[in-house]
Amino acid sequence: MAASLQELGTMQTTAAELRGRILDVDSGLSHVGKAYLHHLTDWQEHSSITASLTQSLQAVSFAAKMLQSCSPISQCILDGQLSKAQQMLERANRLWQPASKPAQEISRLAAAAGGQQGMASSLGQLQPYITACLEDLGTAIQQRTIADINNWLVTVRAAAKEVGMRAIKQASATEQREKALTVQRKANRAPLASKEDMRAAAAAIANGWMLPQAPGKSQTSHKKQASKAPAAVAIAGAELPMEDEDLLTGIDMTLLHRCIQIHKRMGQLQQFRLYMLDNRRQQLNVDLAAPVNFAEAYQGFIAQIVGFFIVEERVQAGCGGGGEGEGWQLNSGWEAALASLKGRLQTACAALPDFTSLRKLNVFALLSCTALGQSGYNMAPVREVLLAARNRYHDLLSTDLEQLAAKAVTEDNLQHVDVQSTDDVEELQGMLGLALQLDTYGREGPSAPPLHVPCQAPFTSMLPDTMRLAHRFVESSVGFLSGLVSTAEMVLLARQHRDKMLTKVVVGALQQAVEAQTPTSPNPLPRAMQLVTNISTFMHALPHLDRFTLLAARGDAQPGWHKHPPASPRRGLPSSMAKPGPLPIILPTSPRLTKKKGTKKQLEVEMSAPSQGIAAHPGPSMTGAVGALAGFQAVQASSETHLLRLLANRATAILTAAKHLNWLPDQPPRTALGHSAYIQDLLPFLKDTLAVAARMMPQDAYVRLAQGVFSFLNDWMMSLLTDDAVPAYNMYGLFRLADDLASIQALADATQPPALATRMAEVVQTCTLLVTGRLEEVLDPAQQSLKYPAVQLDGLTAVLTKFREIGDKASSSGHHLFGNSKQPASFLKKQTVDQVIRQLQRSGRS
Repeated sequence: MAASLQELGTMQTTAAELRGRILDVDSGLSHVGKAYLHHLTDWQEHSSITASLTQSLQAVSFAAKMLQSCSPISQCILDGQLSKAQQMLERANRLWQPASKPAQEISRLAAAAGGQQGMASSLGQLQPYITACLEDLGTAIQQRTIADINNWLVTVRAAAKEVGMRAIKQASATEQREKALTVQRKANRAPLASKEDMRAAAAAIANGWMLPQAPGKSQTSHKKQASKAPAAVAIAGAELPMEDEDLLTGIDMTLLHRCIQIHKRMGQLQQFRLYMLDNRRQQLNVDLAAPVNFAEAYQGFIAQIVGFFIVEERVQAGCGGGGEGEGWQLNSGWEAALASLKGRLQTACAALPDFTSLRKLNVFALLSCTALGQSGYNMAPVREVLLAARNRYHDLLSTDLEQLAAKAVTEDNLQHVDVQSTDDVEELQGMLGLALQLDTYGREGPSAPPLHVPCQAPFTSMLPDTMRLAHRFVESSVGFLSGLVSTAEMVLLARQHRDKMLTKVVVGALQQAVEAQTPTSPNPLPRAMQLVTNISTFMHALPHLDRFTLLAARGDAQPGWHKHPPASPRRGLPSSMAKPGPLPIILPTSPRLTKKKGTKKQLEVEMSAPSQGIAAHPGPSMTGAVGALAGFQAVQASSETHLLRLLANRATAILTAAKHLNWLPDQPPRTALGHSAYIQDLLPFLKDTLAVAARMMPQDAYVRLAQGVFSFLNDWMMSLLTDDAVPAYNMYGLFRLADDLASIQALADATQPPALATRMAEVVQTCTLLVTGRLEEVLDPAQQSLKYPAVQLDGLTAVLTKFREIGDKASSSGHHLFGNSKQPASFLKKQTVDQVIRQLQRSGRS
């Protein structure tokens, strides 16, 4: 225990010593640690200062690098290299984005860029400065882009008219090329029309003469090949206008595309689109302002619109990538332009004073339709306006031709046209369809002599002049309608307007010529006959004119068209005897002289109506001017009526002597000639006049004239027996009348056509009934229909009332004295006459 206590005491002493030693060691260590801590703090401060300086140096270097990158961007902007400047700016912005990032993100991006943390916090005032520089550069690029696009818009508007004119010229060249190719194709088919040319055509095809020129092949080589081709296919080497030309020459579309891409990358495409549309809309409004005198400045106005929308189509095509093209269209821009253009055209078409100006407007507007149609715009409303102007165009054209036609007719001296050469025959008969020989009696069909030149045509100068005007009208009409309607519609419209013109212009001029003929004119009868011949010849040339109209509407009226056979074998000949087949022209029946209503003393020349309608002809291209036939029939009837009236007036002057004869003679007529003295003057006049008419006039017109002449003589002779000019007559007077009628009948039998004497059947049968003394036969219907079918019973009563027996004299009061009759027993008795009169009167009342 004691040992233990001793040991414990020893251990306590040792522990105290150890505690003291530990305290000494701790004191030493504390002193050393404090020194070390002081040194460590100094080192930490030194390291912090060093890092800050390094970071500042890096920040300054980064800022200098960013500022240095702004310099080339500025230079690119000044040089106009905006796309490059935009790309460089985008790269700089990817390195520098302090404006939209938090502080720790800025430190991270800056440290990543420079390799040190906290560089961004060391930039200080450089940070907003560099941010402002980058923003200013973006604004500068945008402003320069807007300035460039403004200049581009000004350039485009200034060049729009030129672009429009270029497009219109290109459309014209394309149209001409198509027409030339059409002519070429038709010419290439010509060798196949005959067996002789088959080999030449096959050889031409094999050698490539009929094929289009290969790409890259020189025009000179093509011409050399064409020069070796047969004549039928040599046209393949003709020079044709080329239309391959950039419409937007002089307009830099890449500038627009660059601006769009820049704004798209800047995220401002929508703002730029609205800016562009607003400016284009303003330009369109300015362009749509009509000039002061649209009729004179319409070309510039239309070309400006054409150019504007051609550029607009390119803008939509070039700016619509990614399905965004619709956003670049002007809302209602095309509709507004179309409405404005339609209104201006309607006003101009109604205001232009002559057809030439209207035709030029039509051609220019149609070419503009073609140019815009190729860019996808709907031009149907404009074509409708132009088509609606066709009536005014044809009216103006007809008015112009009306003056020329009237001049051609009034200045015609009615002298036959001289045919000096085969060229004249080619034009007059081949191209104009005017027959140089007439079918007259003794010269119809195969008996007609062959035509020899030089010679004289049966017509006068008014005919070729007016027919040339008709051809000119057809060509102008087809030219106006081309591009507005289809070929089938053009044929119908061309025929319709042509017939309207023929009725107004040609028929009107011919009618004035007919009315200008008076009995006091020099040689009135031959001139009237010539006018009838002219009208008839023109009428029979109408099928030829219709064929020309059809070919012109189809585009086949090329030089030499008349040398090719028509679709129908019929040709327009100047007579109803033309072979083969009848012409679709219904001529009026023969003229007649009838009494005017309400008078017994005056005679009027009338034309009876056609006995049938117009017969349709099976040939579609040879129907003739059906729409003008009624007018030509009327003027032909008027001319023939006028001719017959002139002839009747001359004959009446001769026949008037018959009224002054003694119709109650006491002795039978004794004349050396067998007829009265006035017949001696009448027969040579009629014979010579009809002979001249047979030579000058077509057969059908001559037949109607001859029939009308003898119908007039019948009516005039009947008027002697019925009117008051001859108050009474006896058998000797009837014998003299029978002799006169026999002489006229002999002339009728000797004159063509046959059966002319039947035109005088009424007066001849009436006179025969009286002079034979068998007056009772007229009361027997069978005898009357067999022997006296032409006798009119109503008129016979008036004739019988004036009958007197030989020796009876009429008193001034109209009563007659009886009891002194010297009537032979075999002659007709007054008693018999009175009985027949009473019987006829009873029959009439019943």
